[in-house]
This record gives sequence, C-alpha cells and structure tokens, in this order.
Amino acid sequence: MIQNNLNKTIHFIRHSERRNFLPDEDTTLVSISKNGVDRAFKLGQSLKNSNITAIYSSPIKRCLETAKHIIRGSDQTLPLHPLELVGEPGIYIDDMKLALPLFMEMTMHDLLQQLEKEKSLPGFANVEKSSKILMQFFNKLPSGNYFVISHDVIIALFASFCQNSKKYSQFLPKFLEGPQLEMTTESSKIHYQDKSFEIEMR
Repeated sequence: MIQNNLNKTIHFIRHSERRNFLPDEDTTLVSISKNGVDRAFKLGQSLKNSNITAIYSSPIKRCLETAKHIIRGSDQTLPLHPLELVGEPGIYIDDMKLALPLFMEMTMHDLLQQLEKEKSLPGFANVEKSSKILMQFFNKLPSGNYFVISHDVIIALFASFCQNSKKYSQFLPKFLEGPQLEMTTESSKIHYQDKSFEIEMR
C-alpha cells in the first residue's frame, strides 16, 4: 500500500475539446476550440464552491488554456503550475523525435494497442517505471484538492498502472475526463470509468 499520512484528492483529467490536427502542423500549438473554451469554463463554474488547492498542467498550449478557462469559470484565484511530467512530452516519452511519427500516423487507440502487443515502442519509456515516478509526485503533494490537466495517452497509461492492467487502450479518457485519486492515511484509491480500485505499489 502507498505510504501516505496526508489526505488529498487529485482529479487527473484530459484537456478540453480541440479541433483535429492538420498534417505536418506543430500540434503543441493547437488551441482548444470554442466549444472547448465553453466546456472548460462551465467546469470551472461547477467548482465555485469547491476548495481547490492548485491546478497542475502540461505545458502544452491546449492544456494551459483549459486550466485558465477553468480558473476563469471558478471565479477564484488559483495557483497554476506547468508540469512537464504530464506533457511536453511527459514522463512516458524518452525521445520525442522517435515517438512523434507514431503519434502522427496512428490513432491513440491503435498506438496503445500496439504498445500492449510489443511492450515497448520507439521513443517510449518503461510504463511501470514512469508511472511510479508520477505516483511519487502525487504522493509528495500536501493535503488538498488538486486538478492535473494532461493528455489522453498519459492518463490512460497511468490509470492502467493504478489498476494493474496492461490493457492501456481501455483507459483512454474523453475531453475533460479522467481518474480521481483519493489518497488518505488509511488507503489510496482510484475512481475511474464507474469503478474503484485500491492502489498498490509494485
């Protein structure tokens, strides 16, 4: 069991809606769509009476935009911290130059299924080791209520690790969706896709 003397909630969600990528464009510069802005703002409005401690975000533009519109909707002054562990390129990528062609040529579902079959892909880091590093970061956060905004593949790989599964593609989140981690003195749990699991470090 994860050793943790604190009490915190971590909402680990995908960024808001964006348009489809165009061939050969720099995907790191793609913004969320107008509908994505509206959805992030409405999520923030739903959090007006919530005591949010801070928001951590992938440094990628669409994630930071999502965070800023959530904050705007919440009508609160919330700390926003860029976090490279969850994007640009994130903890699961060792070499983005090697991994980028896979992201451009395959759907994320197909990419993760390929990773399930081959266990490793060009440019990718070890999933279990990387997940443990990300979990260590979450463990070190003080007590509080956090939002972490990231990308579908990163969230899917981490959620699968927490549930001791290698079926990565089953855990892909939709926009503004993802797992919720409840970390208390007694236990650490993940709630995702209408299921709850105790988290055990391996």
